[in-house]
Amino acid sequence: MSGPILVYARPWNARVFNSIAKFVADELNGSYVTVSEHSEVDRSGYLDGFLEGVRSCKNGVLDKSLVESLLTLDEVEDVIRRCRLLRSISRDEAIMNLTAAVYAIEAVLFRVKPSLFLSLTIDSYVIHLFAIMARKRGVLVVGVVPSFVKGLFRLSIQGSVDYKCPKHRVDKLERISSVLDTNYLPPFVDKGFGRRPWKMFKDLVVEWVRLSYYYAVRRANPVQYYNYHAWSTELLSAARVMLRAKNILSWWSLSGHVVEREMSRSVYVPLQYTPECTVDYWAGHECINYESRMLEVISAMASMRPVLVKEHPAAIGVRNPRFYNQLKSIRGVSMLDSGTSSNSLLEEVAAVLVCTGSVGCEAALRGVPVIALAEPYYYLDGRVFLVDGTVRVVDQMDAIEAFISSGHKGSLTSGELNSLAERHSLGTFSVQHDSKITTEQFQSCVQSVGRAVLAVVEQARAR
Repeated sequence: MSGPILVYARPWNARVFNSIAKFVADELNGSYVTVSEHSEVDRSGYLDGFLEGVRSCKNGVLDKSLVESLLTLDEVEDVIRRCRLLRSISRDEAIMNLTAAVYAIEAVLFRVKPSLFLSLTIDSYVIHLFAIMARKRGVLVVGVVPSFVKGLFRLSIQGSVDYKCPKHRVDKLERISSVLDTNYLPPFVDKGFGRRPWKMFKDLVVEWVRLSYYYAVRRANPVQYYNYHAWSTELLSAARVMLRAKNILSWWSLSGHVVEREMSRSVYVPLQYTPECTVDYWAGHECINYESRMLEVISAMASMRPVLVKEHPAAIGVRNPRFYNQLKSIRGVSMLDSGTSSNSLLEEVAAVLVCTGSVGCEAALRGVPVIALAEPYYYLDGRVFLVDGTVRVVDQMDAIEAFISSGHKGSLTSGELNSLAERHSLGTFSVQHDSKITTEQFQSCVQSVGRAVLAVVEQARAR
């Protein structure tokens, strides 16, 4: 490597990411520098540069001409629209934050001269800008993202299949096949509605405490005032305090049931939790307003087939009740209990509709037709129908109906399974707080992710 590793980290994952960077750097006889918008983690000078950029913007010394010289207009708009913070504040505030970040990032890249930028998959405008600007300098960009399949992870900076790993095929296939177990149930699944009012009340209290904490922190500490995590959490919690209160008052209206009739003709729609990077950064702009997009697509789908909608367990209480009322008003739509196991439904329904959700992969593994609103990492030709975001959904319904009517696609071929396995790496990677990871998990994570990153570096060298 001609330059050091620039690794992006936050206080809750700095131990893991710094250790991965050190593992890779030691193998390559190199070094690493940690970058962060958190003062206790940043060793690159980014935070000081960002705050200097904010002051310069306010004083009129720094303006958007810097951004225009380094980014295209489309890149600027993409960064703003995809970031849950920047799209929630005023345009002037968004441009100021973006300009200050570009100023600081350009200085870091010039000073450090990295050969590799390592980070979590993009989930904020800061990482997004680093990825764009690093690539323009010819820097290798690698993002790490956990998989819903236990024992696997992926290397992807923005959801797509950036790198393939042909190693450990048998072990990876064994883990992928475990998803087919009908008893498989993610640990976050809500077990039913009996405890929901109490859980929703508890969540409301936690949200209020979170809002109070970040409101106080941002205003008490000038260094934290423009911090992405603190600001976005404050705004999100402020909105959700009211939503959680509304949903507690109408929790019984969220109750769903399984419709036995016409199950074999139905399209199953497991909703995704939002805002989330898997929608904000992995899908097209039309999906960022997730609820609006889903209402449009479900309405079109229900005009031809029965539709079964299930809420994501983690989203209970944080969506506007109006969304559920709008769903229920669509003829042909039935709501399922959020505790319903997707695996218990997949082989009974005609098709599955997702944005980028992992249930689509579970369905594809079973040969169930999948309609996706964005190209997922598990895309397999002939098994996943991609809805064109530039064309009205109603104008695509004939093609979608023909795809569904062609029936179940049968089990994946060995070639398809191998292709899916290559898109994953073997090993453990968790987004949990560093303090919640056991020593064994920590060591496994550092070594497995470190080796996968080294393989990518070797691939880049070979090219």
